[in-house]
Amino acid sequence: MSTEPLIGEVVTKRTGTGFKGETVDTEEIKTYDNVDRARLAVETRKWVLSKERPKKYGIQPIEADDNTSLKDLLAQFRARSMEIEGQ
Repeated sequence: MSTEPLIGEVVTKRTGTGFKGETVDTEEIKTYDNVDRARLAVETRKWVLSKERPKKYGIQPIEADDNTSLKDLLAQFRARSMEIEGQ
């Protein structure tokens, strides 16, 4: 994986009037790190790992017995979700 930022460009075209009333077309290009593309790359790698090594990176079932309350199950679910998001 490359450690260089993924650069994206946004082109904005504007039409306005100049000092003498003439129509002026301007084009502005902004270059910045493309966060959405980087997020997609990370999510794709996470998905591939969950399929290649499901025991380690896949979603693990929450085990419950007869004495487990709904509140305890929700707490386990939230903890597991935070654990997965942190990977």
